[in-house]
Amino acid sequence: MDKSLVLQEINKICQRVFRNESLTVTEDTTAKDVDGWDSISNLFLIDELEKNFNMKFELDDILNAQNIGDLATVISNKA
Repeated sequence: MDKSLVLQEINKICQRVFRNESLTVTEDTTAKDVDGWDSISNLFLIDELEKNFNMKFELDDILNAQNIGDLATVISNKA
C-alpha cells in the first residue's frame, strides 16, 4: 500500500481517536505534538490502526516507532 495513502488514513484515525477534526499529522508527528496523546490513547490508536488496516503490529513495531512515519512504514510493509 502506498505510504502517502496510509498517512492520509492515519490522519483520519488520529482525528477520531484524539477527537480533533482539525488535527493534521505528518510523518514527523510524535505523541508530544498532539494534545491528549498519552499511554491510554496510544492503545486506542494502535487498536484503531490494526482494525482499519486489518493487520497486527508486533511488539517491536510499536516499541521502535518514534513517530507517525514509522507507523506508516510498518503498515505499508505489512499491507
